[in-house]
Parts: sequence; C-alpha cells; structure tokens
Amino acid sequence: MVRTEIPLVEIKELGRILITRSKTIAIAESVTSGYIQAWISSADKATSFFQGGITVYNNSQKFKHLGIDPIKADKVNGVSAKIAEKMAMAAATNFGADYGCAITGYAAPDQELDIDQPYAWLAICTPDQVILHKRLKGSEGEFHEVQQGYARQAIDLLLKTII
Repeated sequence: MVRTEIPLVEIKELGRILITRSKTIAIAESVTSGYIQAWISSADKATSFFQGGITVYNNSQKFKHLGIDPIKADKVNGVSAKIAEKMAMAAATNFGADYGCAITGYAAPDQELDIDQPYAWLAICTPDQVILHKRLKGSEGEFHEVQQGYARQAIDLLLKTII
C-alpha cells in the first residue's frame, strides 16, 4: 500500500512563487479527479493565484468544456501528450490564467486497452505555448493512491517548471 501525504510545503512554495511573480494558474484534471485543485486551493491566499479548475472525466466533457477534438480523443481514449497539452492551454485560456496545468491518464491497469501499468500525461502551458509535457508512471496501490501519486508529481513538476 502506497501512502501519499498532501505536499503542504510544496503547495505553500508554489503559491509563494506565483504570488511573488503576480502569476496565476488554472487546472484541468481527468485521472486525478480534482486532487490537484483541492490541494492548491488549500494554500494560504489561494485566491491570489488560483483561478480555478475543471474535472473532465470523459471525452465528451473534454470536448464540451475544453474543446478537445472528440475524434482524436476517441482514438487514444482521451490519453496522450497532445490531449494533456490542449487541456492545459484551454484551462489557462478559459480561466484567464497565466499558466494551465492538465493531467489525463489511467489509475489502474486495463486489460481491454492493453494497459499493464498505469500512466498519465501531464502538461504545463501558457494560453499559447507548451512549457512541459511529461509521461508520469503510476504507482502501485489503490486507485485513490495512484491518483494522489499523480497529483503529487504534478505539484513537484509545477514547482520545477515555474521556478
């Protein structure tokens, strides 16, 4: 069993950096089901830098709210670097933020889709430029533990990327 603690120190530092630089962020989540948004919103003065976020758990919602091409999304089951990038850019644009961060992936193996090891794609963007996209490896454990592991990796990568 994997136990993931909320990365309070990292979230506090992320907030401090964004506030110091007068920058804002918005989040679009799929596989993490809102963990990243919940953690970021728990930071002191979160309203100063966190514009908001959206959880889109299936392709039709990714299309409806973030403009993801449904034909392309269906071909990859909504999980790819390009999908994560477009989700992040749309989050930044839709929420009027300087940065967008998005994650989409699998929190459990799926024999039908030939997914032996959970993985996710994370993207960090401005409204018009990709800063980072990275494939994240899912941890072993319960579904929610894998989700929290991805959220933790996202916070760590946000810190490394915006510094």
